Amino acid sequence: MSFSFIGNIANHAINEIESHFDKRVNVPYYVVMPNHIHLLLFIQANDKKQILLKTVIATFKAAVTRKAKMIKNDFAWQPRFHDHIVRNSDEMKRIIDYIQNNVFKWSEDKYYE
Repeated sequence: MSFSFIGNIANHAINEIESHFDKRVNVPYYVVMPNHIHLLLFIQANDKKQILLKTVIATFKAAVTRKAKMIKNDFAWQPRFHDHIVRNSDEMKRIIDYIQNNVFKWSEDKYYE
């Protein structure tokens, strides 16, 4: 699968997350799909300033939206996101496998064209 123009923007923005948040947010696994993304994020605790997941997601969405709207005026995100706290190593493995294998299941997606 190759990225669309907006997929390229999203991919670039994901790769900028770590530097934007001074390496306090790590994105070890992700996949950009044609109509959604999956991210596994690690947010480092720090006594000086807390980073909230909603801030990371809002910053990412804003960066992609600014660039995407230059090309496609009707670009819009879903207003929400689904989050899940990973509680143990078995769950972590399952989530990583899901992210890595999601691209191979795209043809089964109801939005596949």
